[in-house]
Amino acid sequence: MGQDTTDTAPVPELIVRVRRDGIDAICLEFSGAKRLWPHPDPESLVGKRIRKTLASGAAEAVIASMNRALETGQVQVEKWSLEGDLDVRALTAGDDQVVFILRAADDGALEAVFEASPLAIYATDAEGRITRWNAAAERLFGWSRLEALGRRLPFVPPATGCDGGLEGLELSAVAKDGRTLEVKVWSAHLANGCIAIAADVTEQRAIERQLQQAQRMEAVGRLAGGVAHDFNNLLTVITGYGYMLLEEPQDAAAVRGQAEEILRTTERASALTCQLLEFSRPQNGQPRAVGINDLVLDMDKMLRRVIGEHIEFVAALSPDAGMIHADGAQIEQVIMNLVLNARDAVVAGGRITIETSSEMIGAGEYAILSVLDNGVGMDEETRTRIFEPFFTTKGRGKGTGLGMATVYAIVKQAGGEIDVASAPERGTAIRVYLPLVRPAATEEGAGPEVGRRQRGTETVLLVEDEDEVRRLVSGVLENHGYTVLPAARPNEAMALCASHDGAIDLLLTDAVMPEMSGRALAEQVGQMRPDLRVLLMSGYAEDALEGRGLSGAGGAFLRKPFTPTVLTRKIREVLDGL
Repeated sequence: MGQDTTDTAPVPELIVRVRRDGIDAICLEFSGAKRLWPHPDPESLVGKRIRKTLASGAAEAVIASMNRALETGQVQVEKWSLEGDLDVRALTAGDDQVVFILRAADDGALEAVFEASPLAIYATDAEGRITRWNAAAERLFGWSRLEALGRRLPFVPPATGCDGGLEGLELSAVAKDGRTLEVKVWSAHLANGCIAIAADVTEQRAIERQLQQAQRMEAVGRLAGGVAHDFNNLLTVITGYGYMLLEEPQDAAAVRGQAEEILRTTERASALTCQLLEFSRPQNGQPRAVGINDLVLDMDKMLRRVIGEHIEFVAALSPDAGMIHADGAQIEQVIMNLVLNARDAVVAGGRITIETSSEMIGAGEYAILSVLDNGVGMDEETRTRIFEPFFTTKGRGKGTGLGMATVYAIVKQAGGEIDVASAPERGTAIRVYLPLVRPAATEEGAGPEVGRRQRGTETVLLVEDEDEVRRLVSGVLENHGYTVLPAARPNEAMALCASHDGAIDLLLTDAVMPEMSGRALAEQVGQMRPDLRVLLMSGYAEDALEGRGLSGAGGAFLRKPFTPTVLTRKIREVLDGL
């Protein structure tokens, strides 16, 4: 008899396909381990009847298995004795056809490993038809063993490319329900096909993409923080000279008008830098216990004007929404940005709803602020990018791309989370989760002190590397009675400190400078003059400086831009130990 080349290959199974024909069955195919069939050349039996090719008892067992599979539509697991004991699975294949998968009974240990594997394992024949399909493959791809065996599934890798084998190659696959999967595949070539192992890495890759997105946001945030720092230096100069112009009543009305315009411009620019700083390193603001419902009610009229009469606005506020510990102005900014985005997504006749509620999540209780709309919605790619700085779907000149990035930063600073659900033409639901606090935590927010700038006679060592800022601050202080020792660099300041014969009462220094930081300068100058008081100033937010190790040194902090009134008041507070 002729030697079948497949018998020398490590193929443990024989695939036999038959079709019912009355009380008999016709052989249609033999593939795989043909040595398991009691005939020297099984392929010569194709087209012949089972009863003509097998002994009576064996033929009856095959036909009985075929009939049970066709009548129940379920996989039949049985044992046959042909030339040896065989484990048999019988599966229907349509058109009165059944596929038998035969394996030598002593291979049971390997079969148990195959079925118990947490990784998808499957095999194909030379034409790409599935010949093995374990339980993990069913879970991963969605097709049952009955659906998969004997059929081509071209979206299951590797339908092609098995010839040389695959070593951990990452491929895309499509599950039965249409989901796109990312799988890592290892495969080996067999004499009559291939066998493959597939690991699902979809979730792992999604997490990696989220991390990369967070890193991109962090990088843009650092850039924004630097831009805000430089911009605030300019704002300090403009603001200072504007106030000085206003204090000259003999100047013409036109000059006063120009000065007022300078101040209005700097206020708008300062608001922009606040946004930049909030998503680069959120400012601390003035957090206190505030009622989430109170914030929404206070904004109700303004929100309705912003939305317009052509869109329905509904506020569904739960009395259990409770109180949060946050900066009220920043949370109002969150509400406004979310409502503005919803308004831009809703057509006339649409609806925007603000809801509040509370929920116990894990060990903590949270207030939930929801902004819902029935607008155009977003696709998945847009949804995953809405918190990226400078990302916008609005037309040119209609959006800065800072609104949602600012929302994200404020919510995270307040210890909260934000969730976005949306789909094209199905609207958007954005839910903000903020930790609840007990009413006892309520504290009265101290408003800004209003009063005239205060004078002094002390000596101030002023260190500022920006020439314009240094000249402005020096002029303001001298106009209010102080003696000023100006220095452009830390080394120059230390030389002044060593050479000055009189007392030096205050070190007023920028926090970020060449040569050394303001904190390091304060430590060195403090060794020469232990009683020296320190006031740091910077265009960076104070908590951003803390993260970089640039704040502290026992000094107070003054954030740029500042007005002459704020400057002189803060200096008096530090000098007087208030």
